[in-house]
Amino acid sequence: MKKSNLRYSAVAALSLAADQAGVNPSDLTNVDLTLDTNGLYIVSFCDNWMHYLCYIDICTKEILGFLSEPLEF
Repeated sequence: MKKSNLRYSAVAALSLAADQAGVNPSDLTNVDLTLDTNGLYIVSFCDNWMHYLCYIDICTKEILGFLSEPLEF
């Protein structure tokens, strides 16, 4: 996959994850995107109250796993 396609895929993965969480992408903090060796994006991010972890197959646009937990204050 070309570098520009990877960049677009990362943006698409983040958008899918934010949509699944019901969070506006502009409200995300501590964003971490990782492309694993199986071609899945692992997307981790927070909003004001929650931490989210999402596994996305960007080729099929499927969310294979989604976890959320409240932030500790």
